[in-house]
Parts: sequence; structure tokens; C-alpha cells
Amino acid sequence: MAKVDETEELVEKVDVKKDKKEIKKQAKELKRAAKESKKISKENEKLKKLDKMEAKELKKKKKEKKKGGVLKTVFISFFSTILVCLAIVGIIYYAWTGGFEGWFEPKKAAVETKVLDSLDDYGYSLSDKDSDAFKDEYNILKDILNEKKIDEEKYAEQVARMFVMDLYTISTKVNKLDIGGSEYFYIDKVSMFELKVMDTLYSNLLDNTYGDRTQELPTVTSVETISVEKGTYMVGAEEKEAYIVKVKWTYVKDMGYDSIGTVILCKENDKRISVVEYQSN
Repeated sequence: MAKVDETEELVEKVDVKKDKKEIKKQAKELKRAAKESKKISKENEKLKKLDKMEAKELKKKKKEKKKGGVLKTVFISFFSTILVCLAIVGIIYYAWTGGFEGWFEPKKAAVETKVLDSLDDYGYSLSDKDSDAFKDEYNILKDILNEKKIDEEKYAEQVARMFVMDLYTISTKVNKLDIGGSEYFYIDKVSMFELKVMDTLYSNLLDNTYGDRTQELPTVTSVETISVEKGTYMVGAEEKEAYIVKVKWTYVKDMGYDSIGTVILCKENDKRISVVEYQSN
């Protein structure tokens, strides 16, 4: 019996030792878990602080953005107001200086020019805007060119007469681009002639596209031949036979324009005799 009791006592001691070890182990686990929990708690605190800082920063940025937006709106409004004021001032000034005159008037119809007759082989034409005196001179030229054998001297003389009449009858011209005498000029020289006339004789000519010009302008009524002579003239590198025609003319009203001049003409092709030079005397 005594041995049995000793054995049971030994077993109880072993169990107690095991329980102590287990308790120590569990205590260590709890201690470790507590440390982990404390660590996690600290991390959470840090995160909360960061969240608060981010929230403050975001709130600050929102305030700055809102402030910037207000300033931008104020600037745009101010700038728009200035532009509107300037536009109103501009419109008032434009109206005061007569800028709106004619805006609400009916559109005017441009004056149309009709060709009454033409000599296509020579490049001449007669229009309804030409003066009565010029129409008479044109008919004389037409009779000369309709002859079986054309008298070239008479032809040159008549072209010279028509040239000065067309050039100085400025009253029938639509604008400064409508150069009188151009169709009687030598084709290789006509551009220079037109530029010269635009810059001098026609420089102050007002536009008459709509037939409302009131400018007083000269009208030639008659041309008289003073002399016709033969000579030579250099056209480029070629020396050509020339007709030197001196003429004088009169106006409806003397306005101080030229009234005497010399026209030099050469044969341009097999048919046409053209003006190569004009000199006012």
C-alpha cells in the first residue's frame, strides 16, 4: 500500500510541473500578444495622425483653390467689363465719325458698260460711255480701215487723234484703272504707260462704279492735227518706221490740262499701227 501511495504522489508532482510549464508558456504567449497589440495600437495612432495631417493639408489646398478660383473669377469679370467698355467706346467713336453711314442704305447697282461696236482685227471698240465727239472720231477710223487699200498715214493720224481724245476725256472713266488710250498703245509698252498715267494724270480720279461721282473732270470736244511726219523709232533692239503726229485739242471747260502734244506711232503687226510714245508740249 505504501508503494502505491508513493507512486500516486510522484504522478501528482509530475502533473503539477507540467501545469506550471504550460502556464509559463501561456503567460509568455499572452505577453507576446500584448506586445503585438501595443505595437499595432501605436501603428494605428500613427496612421490616425497621418490621416489628420492629410485631412488638414487637403482642407488647406481646398481653401487655396477656392481662393484662387474666386480671384480668377474676379479677374475675368474685371477684364470682360473693360473689354465691353472699350467696345462701347469704339462703337460710339465709329458712329460719331460717320462710320455707319450707308450701312442701312439699299445696295447700289454698278453702272454697266455696253459695247456698241468693235473692230476685232485691230483690237478697237466703242462703248456707250464714250463721248459723242469720240464716237465721231471712231466712225472716221472705221471708214479708213474699211478701205480696200488702207492709207497708213491717215490711219496713224486718226489713231493719234483718238488716243489723246480718249486719254484726256477723263469724265467718262470709271476709275483710275480705266486708262484712256490704252487700246491704241503698243502691247509691249502699254503696262508702263498705264502705270505712269495712274500716278500722274489720273492720280486724283474718284471712283464712279455706281454712277454717283460729282467730281468735275475734263471732256475733250475736238482734236486738230497740226502736222504728220515720218521718221524712225527704236522698239527694243529693232529700228522701225514711225509716224510723228503733232495735235492740239479743246475742252468743254478749260481746267488747266494739256492741250497740245506729240504722238509717235509704229506698225505693230501686219495690220495694226500703235502708239509707242506720247509727249505733252
